[in-house]
Amino acid sequence: MKIQLRPESDGYKNWIESPVTTTRAYRLFNVTNYKTIMTNPSSPMEIQETDPFMYKLSIKKNDIDWSDDNSEVSYSVERLFERIDTFNEALLNEKGAFVDIPRLLFRTKFDPKAHENMFIGAGYNVFDNHTRAVDLIEGFASRIFAFIQAQMVGPNTDKYGYIYRVSMYNGSRGYNFTIRTGSDNLMEKGRVVDYKSEYSPFRTNYSKYNFSFYDGLTFPPLNNPTKMPAINIFQADFCRPIQLRYNQTLPMFGLNAVHEYVLRLVDHETCSDMNVTCEESQYLDISKCFSETLKDAFYLSKPHMYTTNTSLPTNWNVNFIPDKDRHESTVYFEPITGTPIKAQLRVQLNARTYVDKIEVDIHENTKVIDAEGVKRIIPMFWIDQTITLNDATLSKFIHINQLMHTGRRFYETFKVGYIIVSFLLCLALIAFLEMMHYFRQNQSSMEETITLSQKTMKSSPEQQRLVRTMPTEVIHNIVVA
Repeated sequence: MKIQLRPESDGYKNWIESPVTTTRAYRLFNVTNYKTIMTNPSSPMEIQETDPFMYKLSIKKNDIDWSDDNSEVSYSVERLFERIDTFNEALLNEKGAFVDIPRLLFRTKFDPKAHENMFIGAGYNVFDNHTRAVDLIEGFASRIFAFIQAQMVGPNTDKYGYIYRVSMYNGSRGYNFTIRTGSDNLMEKGRVVDYKSEYSPFRTNYSKYNFSFYDGLTFPPLNNPTKMPAINIFQADFCRPIQLRYNQTLPMFGLNAVHEYVLRLVDHETCSDMNVTCEESQYLDISKCFSETLKDAFYLSKPHMYTTNTSLPTNWNVNFIPDKDRHESTVYFEPITGTPIKAQLRVQLNARTYVDKIEVDIHENTKVIDAEGVKRIIPMFWIDQTITLNDATLSKFIHINQLMHTGRRFYETFKVGYIIVSFLLCLALIAFLEMMHYFRQNQSSMEETITLSQKTMKSSPEQQRLVRTMPTEVIHNIVVA
């Protein structure tokens, strides 16, 4: 199996053109009682998921640059989203009350009790109930968007959209990594040395952390049993590391053993070692991925806040229905090469913003109440991404795995046979040594008897008669003495 990462190697060819199919589904949260939330910001929030918007995600590595005697490689990532099949009319025209991201970003510039100018520019409603859901994903422009457009960083600033900003438009290169190749130590393969993004001013490198983390596209061999109970991955979409934690080893996909890892949202700011003893957080602050000055505005969580800790913070107050089968993330690795066979990655993006209380009269006219806004956490959407190794590559793994398994069975059989033969040889040797000892004892007794007989023949008749009547043991003692 080719696991080395160096120029022109087989491992390099698979790394450049990963033999996988990646799909991503977006499910937006429609706040069905948004008017109640606006008039009474502390009310329980009722949400309804949209049908999934399905995309095929193609990833390409560009600008390859080897350095430090090929022990490091730098590259950029291009991503292209394409709709899977044709969206039906109902999906294309779906609307609801979704978080208005441009307004949210604009609202962060004002105090809890916002100035009237804020409402003149951005309106009263924290929810966007005019834009189609598909446009929120693929890109849209609005009056409020014009207020934040000048502050946007990098390519793709003509519109705002969840995938428009991070997809390949106008030759954008998006994410830029420098990683270790593992040429000196395979366990370092894929470890991040440096990272920066064109989409935000955020950048980082390994020296800022007390632990190693990987790029999520390159993995070291794990071995069996695994040598890595936790794999920390830098998630470029959210500008922070997350953790994959070993769960179990089991036969799957035609292989005798694959390692199952599950996602754990570990906060390195509260558990700086990012090891298996760290407790999982319910959500992680990812605001710095949007702006250097932004804090406590965007949170990453598992879908529907599924977590090992079942209690939710009181300021969520949302009718979530967490379900392990639908909302847990799992990755299955082939142990020898560290190749992901299948991955199901599921995360949710949430906004924390001020909800400015309004009054609505009988004519549906609204006005804002002269009071501080109430901060609420509002779910935006969740992502369900599936990564599947293609059949041809999986077949090669299965074939090699079967050969290795046959070889191991032969070795185990040979080893057992060798042990049995060795045991029998040991028994034969012990028996041989016992026989040699027995013969030597008998030979010594015979020699002593002959010597005594010779002495007896030279003695007087009375002495000979006495010797003949003595027990053998006495005769022996006399001779020895």
